[in-house]
Amino acid sequence: MTKPLLLQGGDYDIARKSDLWTELGQTEPQSDVVLDLALTDFIDCSCFGVLITQLSIWREHAADTNLRLQNVAPSTARMLGLLELDRLFVIENVRPDG
Repeated sequence: MTKPLLLQGGDYDIARKSDLWTELGQTEPQSDVVLDLALTDFIDCSCFGVLITQLSIWREHAADTNLRLQNVAPSTARMLGLLELDRLFVIENVRPDG
């Protein structure tokens, strides 16, 4: 089983885009890359772009790589659905509202 990468948390927006690149860049491609978003409150479109690009990079090295998102905030899950990124990423669970 792949050990999840726990993101530092808070809001990932344009100001934290480089932080996300750094965090993801430390992960080697494999069949599953699991991101734990338990501490992450918000992800904007610029950081969704980072996730998409990083998944493409991982897939250049390991074609069967999947990006699994755990403990997703409800607002982030809604945005992923609206952008149809829930077809690209595997959403394993959404945190309860509140």
